[in-house]
Amino acid sequence: MRNNDRTVCNPQRYTLNRRMPHLEFPMLRSPVGMTERGGGGCSGSDRTEISAHLVGTGEPLDILTHYVKQLESAGWKVGAPVNADGLAVATARSKDSDGVDWTGAMTVTRVTSAEVEVTIQMMRPSER
Repeated sequence: MRNNDRTVCNPQRYTLNRRMPHLEFPMLRSPVGMTERGGGGCSGSDRTEISAHLVGTGEPLDILTHYVKQLESAGWKVGAPVNADGLAVATARSKDSDGVDWTGAMTVTRVTSAEVEVTIQMMRPSER
């Protein structure tokens, strides 16, 4: 059974202008020698994500460490990295402008010998 109170099917109760919680990602710069060839982002009411596809040489752990320094400089808390078989990952925590805690992970995945995918996914407690 669907909750029709919170859908576009019930325009009397659905407002697009409703203020949604929003986490700002800091400006992140790619490692020297790597070129961004695509990426993007998306967000919903209780999650947000950014990603970048990078071309160039570099190990996932080194690339993760590069971005961790930038996140920590912006006030984020990042856990100890885990590195295995072409994948490096670390937990991440931050607060939005309302002081709400967001938690998630940053992953760097080896795609080919000269390509990696970098993703940061963050979630906040749901309001439901």
